[in-house]
Amino acid sequence: MKLTRASPGDGEERRPPEKLGSRQEVRDDVKEWKSREKVKEDVVKQPTIDEPEKKWKPPTPSWAGAKKVPTMRLAIEVEAEEIRWAIHTMAGFGYTKVIVQTDSMLLKKMLNGEEEIWPKLKPIIQEI
Repeated sequence: MKLTRASPGDGEERRPPEKLGSRQEVRDDVKEWKSREKVKEDVVKQPTIDEPEKKWKPPTPSWAGAKKVPTMRLAIEVEAEEIRWAIHTMAGFGYTKVIVQTDSMLLKKMLNGEEEIWPKLKPIIQEI
């Protein structure tokens, strides 16, 4: 069986355990390995390019993203907003019939009029 040395780039074969040699050779190998690891750490720890801090500016009206969406606290709010956005987008493409699927049974019932709509969700569901 042929074992290779764990340190990169040497091209030397690793000796089987019964032919390792003296403890000093083992210590030397350990020191060599640790010194290589230290070099890798030094390279990783170098700072990235320093850029001056930029003040946040609100996005333009045509931009959509996480900063543009108001804070929502409940998963059902997010789900309702996603459905509202999807229907609004499809209507923009000219679709008049859209099938929506959700994993929220409560939201499905609210949309179908089978459950009372929560006050916090009324504006979103009315738009849907």
